[in-house]
Amino acid sequence: MDELVRGLISNNYLITPPAYFLLSEHYNKDFALPELIKFAKARGTFVIDQIIAEEFLKSKGI
Repeated sequence: MDELVRGLISNNYLITPPAYFLLSEHYNKDFALPELIKFAKARGTFVIDQIIAEEFLKSKGI
């Protein structure tokens, strides 16, 4: 299992396959797990889907 997926699951978050595809290439290069969790938490969700992933990457300027 991938480090991104493991980290999210251990923090009680889920990630959809499309979101994983968008985020995986940038993980640990352009952002860290706490940043993604903080972003999702601010939006009141525990599911990282494609919309959240796109908004997060946009907020990071990616």
